Amino acid sequence: MKYTFFTFLIGFIFINLSQSEAKDLVVYSSTDSATIELIVNGDLNENLYFLKKSTLEQNEDIINIISKKTHRNIFTVTMENNLPALLYLRYQNEDYPIYIDKDNRIEIEVELRSEKTNPERITIKDPINTYILKKNKLLDEKNLDLKRLYSLPKDSFLLANSTIEHEIENLRNVYFPKIADKKFKQLDSNDLKAFITIRNILYADYHNYFTHNNLNPILKLDDININELKKSEINLLSQYVVDLLGMYLDHKVKEKNNCKNKIYNEEQICLFNQRLDLGLSLFKSSKIANFFSAQTLLYALKTGNPTFFETNILRLKEIFKRPDYLSVVVEKERAMEAIGKGKAAPDIALKRINGTNFDLSSLNGKKIYMNIWSQGCSSSVQELANINKLVDGIETRSNAIVLNIYIDNDLNELNGYLKNTKLNGLNVTLENAEDFKKKYFISTLPRYIIINEQGIIESPYAPRPGSKEVRDYMQKP
Repeated sequence: MKYTFFTFLIGFIFINLSQSEAKDLVVYSSTDSATIELIVNGDLNENLYFLKKSTLEQNEDIINIISKKTHRNIFTVTMENNLPALLYLRYQNEDYPIYIDKDNRIEIEVELRSEKTNPERITIKDPINTYILKKNKLLDEKNLDLKRLYSLPKDSFLLANSTIEHEIENLRNVYFPKIADKKFKQLDSNDLKAFITIRNILYADYHNYFTHNNLNPILKLDDININELKKSEINLLSQYVVDLLGMYLDHKVKEKNNCKNKIYNEEQICLFNQRLDLGLSLFKSSKIANFFSAQTLLYALKTGNPTFFETNILRLKEIFKRPDYLSVVVEKERAMEAIGKGKAAPDIALKRINGTNFDLSSLNGKKIYMNIWSQGCSSSVQELANINKLVDGIETRSNAIVLNIYIDNDLNELNGYLKNTKLNGLNVTLENAEDFKKKYFISTLPRYIIINEQGIIESPYAPRPGSKEVRDYMQKP
């Protein structure tokens, strides 16, 4: 299990682009006056991305791209979401989290003029983010793959956890005296506790699977105390806290066991109702309850229960006076109304890699699996191997096509990528990227859409390309 520090949902509006006389400088400033200055020394070999990650949908939103062709540019950005928050800088497939709070002014320097390795290229000149970088580096060094980790004997496994805790405590002794932010310190403590707790809960099941032993659990969900984790919304910055609270909530739903002996669809709806009600009663913080309510609705939508989704979104709008995390669900609701199953697919203008133009409607008569991707989204890039397999499986079908839409919308960049990397299907950019994003409600990646042979939306939020459901649909005569 790779340790990744904090994930959160944040939003930005880009308001200015001007030229600098000296070196590349990117300035991000929030409505709460927090500012991040990114200084790039040297030439970018690849694009540099700023992105946000959603713990609700497990996807990414690229909020800006600093092109490798760009020099001496200044970008000023205003943050919409409340602070504290987290932004990610991605360069050469490495992610660097940047924690920011009110009145922060953080300077980040990327050094490209020497042969430094990726982690050493990044310098963040404030103690919190320097600590985060050091902590991530330490945990990456201690990281084992899933099988090696959980195949360890129990004593060795517990020693590995204890060593991680000890070495992080040593880091805290160095950096925490310089950090006044008590909220961050509590968040960091809860993040590590949740990480270790999840490992301990999972140990017996994974160990017994890999080794064919029959060990008892180190820790059970019934044994944990979530009071500290559910106190404050800031804990939602930690992916591990979110995962642990979700595990606990699902465990309590199964414990009630009131949904058995129902047909499959009724059982699903029963479980969703119990999860929603239990989450509302369990999490006293309205924003944490808001988060898990939104999560439950999204689960229901993804598993083909739009009626549950539509009924309960109205109920939750009454309960929560502010949308908070439900705003993501409300956006999905708007998308379902505009491009839900059975709606006509909005026409868009596309451009082939040879520069010729065509309209989406010209593909009527074919089933279309639309893959919206970016080089800056690691999840969508990882899925390209499954895109290739999907295309291989339908190559004899004249009525099916995979349409790969490069959302970064740089034709030269796309052609450069395709020279070195195989990507099957019809590869295109857009005539008007903003028009496409608006019509198809594209806000995060990866995103997949299925359109049937009549040009009608089959699924506005389709499963990923490796799923059996997608493969069966596209291969069907």
